[in-house]
Amino acid sequence: MKKVYTRLAIILAIFFFEAVPVLAQLQPATIRQIESLLEEKKSRTPTQRKISSQLLQATREFRGMKMVKGADLIPARVDADKSGLLTVDIKATVTDALISKIKATGGLIIHSSPKYNTVRAQVKLANIENIAGYSEVLFIQPAVRAMTAGTINLQSDGQTSGLKTPAVINTSGSISGNLQNRTATNAARSVKVTQALEKYLVNQRQNNIATITSEGDHAHRADDVRNLYGFTGQGIRIGVLSDSYNAKGGAAADVANGELPGTGNPLGNTTPVTVLEDFASGNDYGRAMLQIVHDIAPKAQLFFATAVISEASFVTNVQTLRNAPYNCDIIIDDVAFGDEPVFQDGITATVVDEVSASGGLYFVGATDLGSVAKNTSCLWEGDFNDAGSPVFTGSTKIGTIHNFGTVANPVNGNIITRAGYFYTLHWADPLGASTNDYDLFLVSATGVVKAASTDIQDGTQNPFEIFEPLALVAGDRLVIFKSASAQPRALSMNTIAGRLTVFTSGQIYGHSAAKSGFCIASTPALNPAGANTHAGPFPGVFVSSNQVEIFSSDGPRRIFYHADGTAITPGNFLFGTNGGNLRNKPDFTSADGVSTAMPVSSGLKTVYGNTIAAIHAGSIVALIKSANPSLTSDQIRTILTTSALDIESPGYDNISGYGIIQAYQAMQLVNPVNLGAVTVAEGSFSNGNGTLEAGEYGNIVVQLKNPTTSPANNVMATSLTTNTPGITIIRGASAYGTIAPSGNGMNTGTPFIIAVDGSVACGTVIHFDMTVTYNGAAGPQSFMFTLPVGANGGTNISAALGAPSSSNSVFTSSTGTQTGQLNRSGIASSCAIQKTALLASTTGSRVFDAYTFTNQNVSGSCVTVTMHSANGPDLFTAVYSDSGFVPSTPNLHFLADNGLSDTLQTFSFPVAAGKAFTVVLQAVTPGAETGAAYTLNVSYDVCAAAP
Repeated sequence: MKKVYTRLAIILAIFFFEAVPVLAQLQPATIRQIESLLEEKKSRTPTQRKISSQLLQATREFRGMKMVKGADLIPARVDADKSGLLTVDIKATVTDALISKIKATGGLIIHSSPKYNTVRAQVKLANIENIAGYSEVLFIQPAVRAMTAGTINLQSDGQTSGLKTPAVINTSGSISGNLQNRTATNAARSVKVTQALEKYLVNQRQNNIATITSEGDHAHRADDVRNLYGFTGQGIRIGVLSDSYNAKGGAAADVANGELPGTGNPLGNTTPVTVLEDFASGNDYGRAMLQIVHDIAPKAQLFFATAVISEASFVTNVQTLRNAPYNCDIIIDDVAFGDEPVFQDGITATVVDEVSASGGLYFVGATDLGSVAKNTSCLWEGDFNDAGSPVFTGSTKIGTIHNFGTVANPVNGNIITRAGYFYTLHWADPLGASTNDYDLFLVSATGVVKAASTDIQDGTQNPFEIFEPLALVAGDRLVIFKSASAQPRALSMNTIAGRLTVFTSGQIYGHSAAKSGFCIASTPALNPAGANTHAGPFPGVFVSSNQVEIFSSDGPRRIFYHADGTAITPGNFLFGTNGGNLRNKPDFTSADGVSTAMPVSSGLKTVYGNTIAAIHAGSIVALIKSANPSLTSDQIRTILTTSALDIESPGYDNISGYGIIQAYQAMQLVNPVNLGAVTVAEGSFSNGNGTLEAGEYGNIVVQLKNPTTSPANNVMATSLTTNTPGITIIRGASAYGTIAPSGNGMNTGTPFIIAVDGSVACGTVIHFDMTVTYNGAAGPQSFMFTLPVGANGGTNISAALGAPSSSNSVFTSSTGTQTGQLNRSGIASSCAIQKTALLASTTGSRVFDAYTFTNQNVSGSCVTVTMHSANGPDLFTAVYSDSGFVPSTPNLHFLADNGLSDTLQTFSFPVAAGKAFTVVLQAVTPGAETGAAYTLNVSYDVCAAAP
């Protein structure tokens, strides 16, 4: 099987070279070497013209010959073993007769596709020319390299020791060795982060989510979608393609531990992963991807197929996953192939559009090859320019060299300042019909031609050249040659994660740039990828200061041909004259740098890259689709665009797209009904003192809000339930009718009615779940709120951090930032237990909301504060005396707190009659949790009067 190459490992680290002076003109000796190689090209037999130059060179070297006299090329790297056995891709009219002839030479067929006219096979170098001579064969080349997910092996200085590559290397991957230790240190960079992480994981287990959960789940607020809206991906089918699922074993243990669905899953998700095709030599990155899907959308049905057998096999597996009987609604892949076209949609980009046209959604990473904005670009694109370049004459004019500079300052070779895995050249000709002949050369600082790709383009080949040198030294440069008969074209030269002296944007290409696909850039949720990279917001949520990973690729992508090879702008195939169409990619940004449940030995405990971002994005959309399965791709794109968190440059930009996907905000646009204020009053058979007490009935009025621009019709609270002992629901349903855009509805006419048993202790907090339906919603929404028994003058507040409820006659509100943070002692305040506050931190700016009340009771009261939020592990509630809250010194005038950050926080404190107090809700992490939804209840307990 052909080796599989990483994109993230090599963008973060390979070789760095000292600056080398630019070679203005090619030396005469260099020109003679190139002319010798071009003369060899002209001399090829009809059979040899069907063999890639790298493969032809390898066959000659296997026989002890040079490619050509007059050029001392380094050995061609085609990954043949000592016996000459290698894997090749054969473009051909695929028939049974051709397959039989290949087998007759001793060849092993790995995959064949009559539909896509390709055969991948293992053959001997000695038989290459025989196979190329078959009439059915159009072209034969070393097997196209698949770039998929795997392990990043980085040195402590952030550099690798060389260009050696493992058998399977990843686009995303995890970090091992000293860098793993650094990221582990960052993950536990403070006690506060560690405590919040532990609380978060406990909360996830309580809510039927696996123990090891991607930090992206919370950073995107996908957990809020599940907890507050009740949607978990139910009814949605998700297909994932990567290297392998269970090649290393461990899938059964993941099921038993709740990390994957299947029989025996302790969390009740019993439908197992359907594996269409696995890959025995993989590293199971596909299983790590599926663990993340299961974290975010635990009720979605999951499917897997390998993507690395061959390009045609990958496309076929995508089609199989989308079609019956699998019928995947969402497909996410982790693969790119080395020869995917740049200026035209190939079979991989075409299958993305096929999925979309049939009603599916396709998510793919933006590739991990870098960007101009982060100074990590490995690409040069532009129009061919020979002004100021040498002319190759010979007996007749042969051609010219591209000038990367100007006439006054010519640059006839683009110096490589960091090694890539291989080097490619694409130009704007149609696939399988290129008539403009270009070539690519690697030239040393001393003018020696070290490598050459000189395939023939005579009307049946692709506009593509590629080679992979065995070594690279300072001063090596890439030289582009155009034959005299060839027309100037737009060019794209790529070092595949290397670095060039002259570079441009536009790294996103192939099916990552497919028109209808969702191309996703990455930003860390928690762990930075390495030195000079950014950390994420966890245990907070994403904010506008978060940044795209330095290895995330940029756009845009210019396309000159339709998929069928017809020109978009006939006669115009240049960047400079705006030929073709421009596609703005990437589309959005999502999380990477997250945890998985993979074993330590896999190297996949923490995973990075745009593939991981695509997994998060696709899983979040599964939640949205489970709320409304009828949403189209265009509608979902609009929802994501409208709700995205803008980062990097204002508005759309070519490294983050429209910004970070916001799960909760997106769901608000899909299912817009939100919980508002909750009030309780005494009902029948009560003593009329205005307090809900044991032995009484209560009437509960719940406000529902519609923040969107469309009406919510036929809104119905279908059920109110509680698991609090001693509480009976007398009336648990109520009709709200239509709630107007930006309006709210109340069930004042038909309030919920409850009965409180005489055995219920005063001060007991009642927990309620309310289910709401309305026209247009695919499923019910679930809301949670609490009410204390013995509440006199109790107030319910529903808001989001940074946007408190407006001041009214009961309280005044404010918001801002405080400096430092209170120590969380683990002990909740009560009217019997009072504490002194200590500061856990005196630095860091944290968002707060503050509400100031005055005790209107004629006597002192024991006041109870109850705060509920899905983001509770990242929030902390405290109260300050009538002297007031001082944001610059948050322990000053302290009165009481909950002692811990948790989903539910309840504590009490004594307040004298007529005295003021301020309830403050604080973010745990600096710069985090803005927008986190919460409900707050403040009640005066008549069960115990304050002294």
